Amino acid sequence: MATTLVLGGTRSGKTRYARRLLQANPAVTVLNAGGQDATEGKATQIHGPREPVQASDWTQVDTNDPTRAILRARTPVLIDCLGTWVVALLNEWNSWDDLDGSLGKAEESAYELAALWSDAPYDAVAVSHEIGMSPVPSNHHSRVYQDVLGRVNSIISEASQRTHLVVAGRVLDLSDAPLVG
Repeated sequence: MATTLVLGGTRSGKTRYARRLLQANPAVTVLNAGGQDATEGKATQIHGPREPVQASDWTQVDTNDPTRAILRARTPVLIDCLGTWVVALLNEWNSWDDLDGSLGKAEESAYELAALWSDAPYDAVAVSHEIGMSPVPSNHHSRVYQDVLGRVNSIISEASQRTHLVVAGRVLDLSDAPLVG
């Protein structure tokens, strides 16, 4: 089975592209990673409103634990998105002011997801914001978010069979690019 990480900036088309990767499947489980936090609070401030799923045979699941949700899904999975998952984790841990602690906990959670991701039992696509090309924000919480999400993206990219970057509606395949490792 194929695992793909789709990265891109705001309004780049990354979610539309990720959904197209799975459109041939009769049923898909869309994981609204970040659960309730994905549709309100800081996640909405960072990401804006979420696009509803149009396909009637696709199931949406709100979750703060995408690893276990993938195991329960029994269908191909779309994680939308790793950024809202990071927001939910930072909220859950109440660690917006602790960069080092947040990075350590996030790495542990990302490595747990990566262990399943690298051997997913069915096609799986994760969407995330490519945060590394953004300027360093002046706001401390935004810097913590940027650093943590950048690390999570790196871990999941390394575990993915394919990594695609969507820029201005165009797709770049980074799958064969060397890892920084």
